[in-house]
Amino acid sequence: MFTVDDDPSVIEIFREILELKGHRVIAEAFNGEEAVRIYGGLANKPEIVILDHRMPIKNGIEAMKEIHAINPMQCILFVTADDKAAKTAIEMGANNSIIKPFDLGTVLNAISTAILETDNRSKTIRENLLGIVSKFKGSGAGALRHLCDAIEKDIIDIYLQNMKKDIVSLEMSSRWSCEFMNLCGFEFHYELKDENNAEIINDRCYWHEKFGTNPILCSVTRGILTRFAMKTGREIDLRPDMVLMDGSDRCQFTVKLS
Repeated sequence: MFTVDDDPSVIEIFREILELKGHRVIAEAFNGEEAVRIYGGLANKPEIVILDHRMPIKNGIEAMKEIHAINPMQCILFVTADDKAAKTAIEMGANNSIIKPFDLGTVLNAISTAILETDNRSKTIRENLLGIVSKFKGSGAGALRHLCDAIEKDIIDIYLQNMKKDIVSLEMSSRWSCEFMNLCGFEFHYELKDENNAEIINDRCYWHEKFGTNPILCSVTRGILTRFAMKTGREIDLRPDMVLMDGSDRCQFTVKLS
């Protein structure tokens, strides 16, 4: 867990409640700016971020936007005494809200519900992607484009929730694409060369494990990565340098923005 509040006594209360119930607090922050900075530096992201609204430097709504820009799947419980702010936070992607003043039962129920909803959302994304790809029988460019359109509309846009397209850098879109593919069973990571060039690398082919050798599925992967790169709003060139299905030791894609 990661708790964020400008009141040290509230941070302490959350720590006691969470540890009492067997949860581990991996980080704490006292304003929104600090929360985003610490979150971005965590190698292992917390299961839940418990995020207060009214804080100095950067409030909870602003911090939540930036945290979700790093990880759209991050589960966030939004804490506030303002019903309007709570509603806004839910509309913008918070998993649940905790209204101040709160009690132990309210916090624990919110945590349990949020964890279940996040697990279900991850499962739905995986199952929907697998379902769409398993029914794909085409081979031409038109059929592949139609498939990628469906994946973007029915899965990728749900994964990204309410991300604004005008704030997306190549690093951000690369991170999203890798996390999305890993959610579905792959082992992707990216290497940013500069703000206009990146390599996206995969060490495990889930398609091969699930469907056997079928090179057209490499094109599906390329199509998915392309749809994420397009979120930058720039002209892109995304090409495969090597793929596991042709006997290479990994998949590697080069992305260039022009």
